[in-house]
Amino acid sequence: MFKTLKASIGSLALIISLIFSTYAQSNQQFSLGQAIEYALKNNTQILNAEIENKISKSKVNEFLADGLPQINASLDMGRNLEIQRAFVPENAFNPIGDPNAVTALGFGVPNLSVANIRLEQMLFDGSFFIGLKAARTYTELSRKEHVKSKIGVIELVSKAYYSVLINYKMSDLVTKNYDRLKELLDDTELLNENGFAEKIDVDRVKVQFNNAKVEYDHFQKLLGYSEMLLKYQMGLELDVPITLTDDIESVDLEYQLERPANFNFDNRIEYSSLLTQQELNQIDLSNTRAQFYPKLNLYANYGGNIGTLHTADMFAVGDWYSYSTIGINAKWNLFDGFRKKNQSQQKKYLATQIENNIDTAKGAIELEIEQSVNGYNKNIDNMNSQKENMELAKGVYETTKIKYKEGVGSNSEVLDADAALKQAQTNYYNALYEVLVSKVELQKALGELYK
Repeated sequence: MFKTLKASIGSLALIISLIFSTYAQSNQQFSLGQAIEYALKNNTQILNAEIENKISKSKVNEFLADGLPQINASLDMGRNLEIQRAFVPENAFNPIGDPNAVTALGFGVPNLSVANIRLEQMLFDGSFFIGLKAARTYTELSRKEHVKSKIGVIELVSKAYYSVLINYKMSDLVTKNYDRLKELLDDTELLNENGFAEKIDVDRVKVQFNNAKVEYDHFQKLLGYSEMLLKYQMGLELDVPITLTDDIESVDLEYQLERPANFNFDNRIEYSSLLTQQELNQIDLSNTRAQFYPKLNLYANYGGNIGTLHTADMFAVGDWYSYSTIGINAKWNLFDGFRKKNQSQQKKYLATQIENNIDTAKGAIELEIEQSVNGYNKNIDNMNSQKENMELAKGVYETTKIKYKEGVGSNSEVLDADAALKQAQTNYYNALYEVLVSKVELQKALGELYK
């Protein structure tokens, strides 16, 4: 019997260890930095931006192919069902023919075949080299768009991560509020049974207790939703359980409290992208002008042909006649109806638009930094005030509770103090979340969210 019991205990221990092992493997832990790192590798928006970056690099190689030798081969095999006639004077081949008459003669054979290999090499094309530079600049623009996507994902993940941390704390508060009211309800019911409290006092506490229970259930769902939102932003499967390892109280809230004196606008990826677009437009304008220059190509042909009366003879190797040519081809568009002139004018107008956008972007960035700094400072002040209010409300609740237990206070005073404490705690953590969000927004405004 003891052996059987020992074996059962051993099996149970093994099962429990396997369960905990499976949970440890499935539950993933993330600090904020780890959550961001995971998102930068798995978020769909980032993955698509990486693909766009690869596409832009491939386009550079595609454009580069135009400057490499081009080799084409062709084979033409045909049969003349009816040979075309040529018209000549009748005495051209017949001395006694009528010089005033015309005769129709068929020149050629029924079967003709031509095989050809042609090589072309670009010698000079001004638009090609400028276009190659444009393609590489476009790759740089694509890279900056990739960075812009990363910044957006980092912002969303950071805010979602902080939201979960705050909800952890809020869940804690809701639980403690539930426990406080449960204790108060038990005490009030006991006092009522002993004749020291009225039934209305019990009912008053019970109303608050029931509301706390509903709030507790609701908040558990809200916490689950905030975790799902974080996992979605990270690109993590929604059914994977996660644990956040950062503590909201240990987050460094001391950041940039004043606008930096020498802010570099290039730190903002939006501004940097506009400069790249400006460069692209200048390259495009140069490309349009380069099309006025001639284009030179080297070419070489080598081939052979054969003509036969019978189809089977077309495949006779020894009867083919070879030919070859080599030369330089020059093309120069002397007049295009002022097409390129108008294209150049359009690109000059576009350059003016881009310059206007750059000036507007600088003003918008200046305003965003100013608003972010002011908002961050305001939220810091508000958080400190709410923290003080929370401590005061906690002291009031403790004092009121002691007075109630000693019989010199009413339970309505305890309920009011409890509600005030709960509101003060909620206000503090809401203010703390606003500080964390405004810190992320300030980092983004200063171009320091992703480096």
